Amino acid sequence: MEEPKEGRPISLTDEALAVLNNLNYIALLQAGQVLPLLEIEHLATPATAIEREKLYHAAARMLLDIASAILEGRENRQ
Repeated sequence: MEEPKEGRPISLTDEALAVLNNLNYIALLQAGQVLPLLEIEHLATPATAIEREKLYHAAARMLLDIASAILEGRENRQ
């Protein structure tokens, strides 16, 4: 994978895309702990653009909420 450039999407290699196509879970790793976020294999495949948009929005919202909680936890410990 390339280094992300601010405001630009990351380009994935063919190998990375192949790995992503076989994902079962999206998880957060922190200090050796695995925190499952989304079980992909049990999701219905979105059939329409609106269904895909809703799924992407929900996944992005979850990641943003987690990042926010982590940052708030750091602020509270300082």
